[in-house]
Amino acid sequence: MKQYLLSFLLLICSQSLFAQNPDTITVTIPAGKFDLAAEIVKPAGLRAGEKIPAVIFVVGSRISSFRTNYRSFWKYFLGDFAGKNGIAVVNFDKRGVGNSTGKWYKATLEDRAADTYAVARYLKKLDYIDPNRIIVIGHSQGGWIVQHCLAHYPDTFAGGVSMAGATFSVQNQLINDFRSELICQENLPEAEAHRRARKKKNRILFFTALLPFKENWVQLNKIKRYDIQPFLTKIEKPLLYMWGENDQLIDYRWCLESLHKALGPDLPTHIETYIGEKQNHSFELSEFCPGAEYKRRNYSEESRQKMHTWVVKLAGVE
Repeated sequence: MKQYLLSFLLLICSQSLFAQNPDTITVTIPAGKFDLAAEIVKPAGLRAGEKIPAVIFVVGSRISSFRTNYRSFWKYFLGDFAGKNGIAVVNFDKRGVGNSTGKWYKATLEDRAADTYAVARYLKKLDYIDPNRIIVIGHSQGGWIVQHCLAHYPDTFAGGVSMAGATFSVQNQLINDFRSELICQENLPEAEAHRRARKKKNRILFFTALLPFKENWVQLNKIKRYDIQPFLTKIEKPLLYMWGENDQLIDYRWCLESLHKALGPDLPTHIETYIGEKQNHSFELSEFCPGAEYKRRNYSEESRQKMHTWVVKLAGVE
């Protein structure tokens, strides 16, 4: 009798826990001439007529996908939003990745922002999504997309988080990247590394324009003139900028300088900045020049909590 009672209690507990697990829905979202493969992770057991906020996650450059190289990143930073906070999380593959149609390397950054806007429009039609509480979060190149969306589609997005996203141009980002390589690999001082990085940037742009036969080179030619800086004054919705102190690709000092150049010495109240101490581009705990023996490190719990707290407050689910 005791054995049957114990089994019954375990069954009830397991069903209760299962009921709290979020549901994952696979959808295809139309975006002009293209179809975007997406997943919507939503809380289980929503009441009839209940409307919840949603977060759209935008991955970085190249052939990135939430299904592959971004899997651990989004699970760590966004994986429990639906189960714990009652916020739907939407992941989608860029053009030509996974089951999405088109070619990712032929898309401009404006195209990527338009695709993100199409995802938001799709969400607005769902009966369980609050159309006034759609938040966009992007990492790396996705940080440019977040800023572009807030500047160009202000009536669609309630706010956003730019994680390791630049506030300056693509060409300056290339200089930033090459400069860090020279500092770490050749132990050059910053000024000399910067001078040589500018020359390398010019060579790369010339060569890839002359012989654009690789996908990454085709993409670079599509986006090389993009600069978010002129659009910063158009952003009026709440925006959290997050950067790692030891990010080789995006120097937070350059980002802050660009922000202040556009917005003045005192940033407006809807703009918040956060610098993750001793963290790299992926918000892992790391040195600036980790060396050849570098292995993946732990993601920063502090950065995770910062982003969670900010998004939960913006979404109004505290």
